[in-house]
Amino acid sequence: MANGMLDGQVALVTGATRGIGRAIAQAFKTEGAFVIGTRTRAGDDEPCDEWIVADFSDAAQIRSCARRLRDVPLPAPFESSVRRLVELPPASSRAQP
Repeated sequence: MANGMLDGQVALVTGATRGIGRAIAQAFKTEGAFVIGTRTRAGDDEPCDEWIVADFSDAAQIRSCARRLRDVPLPAPFESSVRRLVELPPASSRAQP
């Protein structure tokens, strides 16, 4: 039974498509977190709110994942938390293409 222990929090879960990672993502979402999951290839979108495809055994892909986090459409209460996580400026201060 969920009690909202993670309401207002953002969770970044690596390997969220199966096994322990999937169970963690589901549990965090059940508790109210906005869940961003990583996976190595496109697939089923459940249980995360947003997905980033990245292989976390590759350092270049980890850096790429951090850069892509700035483009995840976050609900307003979560944006500052994720920006601090990856040390990126807020979207409003980034140059537009």
